[in-house]
Amino acid sequence: MTTKAVRIAVAGAGMIGRRHAAIIRVTPDCILSAIVDPAPAAADFAHTLGVPLFGSLAELLAVARPDGVVLATPNPLHVEQALAAGVAADRRERLGRAPVGAGLSGLLAQAVEYRRHDEHIDAQLAGT
Repeated sequence: MTTKAVRIAVAGAGMIGRRHAAIIRVTPDCILSAIVDPAPAAADFAHTLGVPLFGSLAELLAVARPDGVVLATPNPLHVEQALAAGVAADRRERLGRAPVGAGLSGLLAQAVEYRRHDEHIDAQLAGT
């Protein structure tokens, strides 16, 4: 049985976003589907990776249907962006992670889970 690859977009083309993009690209069954960043330097990064660039998360969610979005943006933007991604997933009748639809407490639980994921990525990068 063939597993369908998970299409993941990365919002934020700074140091952390680039680290996430690198891991996604080498992870089996994952495809880097897009980069989201309004900075001019992000265009070169997206072009190098061969993926489309979107200037905002709203623009991405209006035209693309990634299976997931990594938020590698400044921390103050995370709640707003996570809620926008959750609303887009609900509007498209796609199942997302339950915490996104569970209000702020669920969103905070998801943020803790993301932090654990970041630590896992750091450990993987240290081993390469």
